[in-house]
Amino acid sequence: MFSVLHILNKYDLSQGGPPRAVFNILKGLKKKGIKTQLISTSENHILKKNNLIYLGNNLIKRFSFPSISLIIYLKKKIKEYDVIHIHCMWNFITSISFYFAIFYKKKIIFSPHGTMDKNNIKKNFFLKKIFYYLVERNNIKYIDLVHFLSPDEKKNSKYLTDNKYFIANNGLDLNRFKINKQKKLKIFKNNKFNILNMGRYNKIKGLEIQLQLIKKINKFKDEFRIFFVGPNCKEKKKLIEKTEMLNLKKNVFFLPPIYSDKRFKMLYDCDLVINTSYYECNSMTILESLASGGLVLAVENANVNHQFQYNALIKTKRNLNDLSNGIRLLKKNKKKQLKIRKNAILYANRFLNINTLTNKYLKQYKSLIKS
Repeated sequence: MFSVLHILNKYDLSQGGPPRAVFNILKGLKKKGIKTQLISTSENHILKKNNLIYLGNNLIKRFSFPSISLIIYLKKKIKEYDVIHIHCMWNFITSISFYFAIFYKKKIIFSPHGTMDKNNIKKNFFLKKIFYYLVERNNIKYIDLVHFLSPDEKKNSKYLTDNKYFIANNGLDLNRFKINKQKKLKIFKNNKFNILNMGRYNKIKGLEIQLQLIKKINKFKDEFRIFFVGPNCKEKKKLIEKTEMLNLKKNVFFLPPIYSDKRFKMLYDCDLVINTSYYECNSMTILESLASGGLVLAVENANVNHQFQYNALIKTKRNLNDLSNGIRLLKKNKKKQLKIRKNAILYANRFLNINTLTNKYLKQYKSLIKS
């Protein structure tokens, strides 16, 4: 039997979906009897420390420059494992892992998780361009297989056009989605339409339009509220200031992040989960909302074509008129709400089950070992 080592530069749940996604793969592989481990770093927001995860330290936090002890551990484990599955680009842990994997002539799978997307590369563009030509261009030549999360990620990714690839979306442990649907959370008032945004406060999430949206749809009647659930940061402070400036304090609420499974109940109980990102790769919040039976409205920038194809969510253009008209019409149509929620669960059962997706990963791992 072969073994698979996963490497992710940062295991911090406040930074988005990759930690959750990789952890689900680990559990799926372990269930199949595959020797596997994740090597990463973290300062907080850990799911659980266990024998599946080794958490080292960074010497320099910026760009995840690892400590000497972590470099030694990476070298030792990469030599030990058969397949090296590296996640995310533009950090030193990834670059060092590529070096050791190439040196020991290991089979390499790379999952960019959107980090190679042209929209992502725009951030720190010149720095990434320099880093690419000095380091990563050569590493990419040795990648045996690229794992994209969606056809859209494949289409929009740079520098990976010549590599072999396969497509598999993020998976979920559906056994965790056991929600008490009888009693609604008290924060969501029955006489209001409660909208939820859960996740990071990052510029790429395009959250300011949601404040403008609340102001617009409440212009004639005060019936909509929005809840932002996420970690503290500079962008959150800016959004709070903007809320006060627009005089929206009675309709906009800021709640601390929820990293436990309790968030699934919130995703189900709210009237609408909203995503207005400028770009998403394969949003874990959207996928968890679908598995929770939540009602999701996402802009087309969020790469939700596949979910929309199965009528598992509402897709709209990213502008105030389309967003406001879509929400108003949806609020009036209870039958449509119920139908989409049912389709969301059907979609999750068909496409998001990590047990099914693990077989897809296993097929790719096995083909690499044989090649």
